[in-house]
Amino acid sequence: MKRAEAAVESIRPADINELKGMRTAVDTTRLILDTIHILFQRSMDPVKAKSMNILKTEIPFVYDSFDNFTKLTLSS
Repeated sequence: MKRAEAAVESIRPADINELKGMRTAVDTTRLILDTIHILFQRSMDPVKAKSMNILKTEIPFVYDSFDNFTKLTLSS
């Protein structure tokens, strides 16, 4: 857990600006930001099934909360 928190703390403003500039976030980015929300116990969408493209492979997973919650974290 401490390593994950340290990784979050290592994110630079330039990294956030790059993410803000993306028109649509890739699935990996969506999952990473959702993971940060889980670590800090922030709001998430209800769980429902979705297929995600991870490393060019379609994987059955859960729908991310990026559009409704985690994207807003980038602007705070």
